Amino acid sequence: MSNWYNNEYYYVKKLYNIIMKKKGYILHVTEYENLKSIIKEKGIYSVNNLKWKKIYPKYITDNLSKKLDKKNNTNDYVKVAFDESYNMFSAKIYYKKLKNPVIIKIDPIILLEKSFKLSNTNSTSNYAKIGNCSEILDLLDFDIIYERYGIREKNKNYIKSKKQAEILIKDKVDYKYIKEIILPYEKDNIKSFNIKLKKANIYNLLNV
Repeated sequence: MSNWYNNEYYYVKKLYNIIMKKKGYILHVTEYENLKSIIKEKGIYSVNNLKWKKIYPKYITDNLSKKLDKKNNTNDYVKVAFDESYNMFSAKIYYKKLKNPVIIKIDPIILLEKSFKLSNTNSTSNYAKIGNCSEILDLLDFDIIYERYGIREKNKNYIKSKKQAEILIKDKVDYKYIKEIILPYEKDNIKSFNIKLKKANIYNLLNV
């Protein structure tokens, strides 16, 4: 094996170990109505693969984000977050761009088995640095990424940027890597995520 491969694998394994120590999964958020196609097509696909397969999901991104994805050459990747506190999720819910969010927990083992890139912040940002794990890992602040509380006023923009770090998985997240699907539950106009479905149960729910 080449020195480059050995060096890259060292950083990938380091990232994997950090995630397993912190919480044991990474996550993708989508609209509830996209679940049927995810189950039927056995995975979560990148934008370009969705187009190729003629699948038309309900996107949670606006036209500007789509243009920036194209500019940054990230349309071949599935975007995955480290933690539920990723502040873009709450913003999309607040502005009603994400109406019925579903949290899909993904097994980090995918990082050892599939090609991916890292972004040190939201990958649509003009300031994003996107590259291989060995190039980007040391730019990530995992204490901030996994911080469970709201954005502190001090250094607010810095913290916000750091929490938006992303994993970009090439082409597709195969269904075998999905650990759990968490559905939204609303009571007294308050949404929470306390309906947890193992993969065996989601088939019955969606009648796939």
